[in-house]
Amino acid sequence: MKRDIKDTAVSIYNNLFGGVKMDWTYSQKNIVEYVRIYKELMSFWEEKIPNYVYNLNYEDLVNDQEKISKKILEFCDLEWDDKCLSFYKTAVPVHTVSLHQSRQPIYKKSINSNINYSKYKDFFDELKKL
Repeated sequence: MKRDIKDTAVSIYNNLFGGVKMDWTYSQKNIVEYVRIYKELMSFWEEKIPNYVYNLNYEDLVNDQEKISKKILEFCDLEWDDKCLSFYKTAVPVHTVSLHQSRQPIYKKSINSNINYSKYKDFFDELKKL
């Protein structure tokens, strides 16, 4: 999934993930490096196995959940089920920091959330270079 990198970075930096394995999330420098490595890795796989990974834009999904969800299922050769639109009603356990979010319908408040963080300008400038 592709999302505005500034919104992603703010979200990562402002969440308390806990555990030693997630210590990298508390450093802007580490987040920039992680994004660089991630982009490099995705470029590698897109070159080696074109059209194997479905890339979608987060903002598109938020703005038209049904249309984009159908495209994802089509790409995966899966049948559509209207329950896909009410994913948040499932009783399946969620073991991530996103537990609260996964129990809510898709919402738009995280789009352009970075505008409230002008103090991170240098951080954002580093991300733009990638």
